[in-house]
Amino acid sequence: MAVTHGYFVRAMIVKLLPNSEVLPHVDSGIVLEKTRRFHLPIKTNSNVKFYSEQNEFYLKPNFWYELQNKKVHSVKNNSDEDRIHLICDIYNAKL
Repeated sequence: MAVTHGYFVRAMIVKLLPNSEVLPHVDSGIVLEKTRRFHLPIKTNSNVKFYSEQNEFYLKPNFWYELQNKKVHSVKNNSDEDRIHLICDIYNAKL
């Protein structure tokens, strides 16, 4: 998937510590109502799992993923390494 144009509203680097998790939740807020959220895994491994509703995913490093953050999602880092992602909220993103 390639985003051909849009405007970065927010960009953040997020670290999830080893053997920790982000509990199931739905993201909300005025920014997220008008943007699409993309993740770029920078440091990860196959023991880090992303869950969206009932589905489990391994997000490979160096690939962009659009995540449906308005659905219930969570992350489990079952490894001894940090998990680091660049997360970007993009307004008016067109595929």
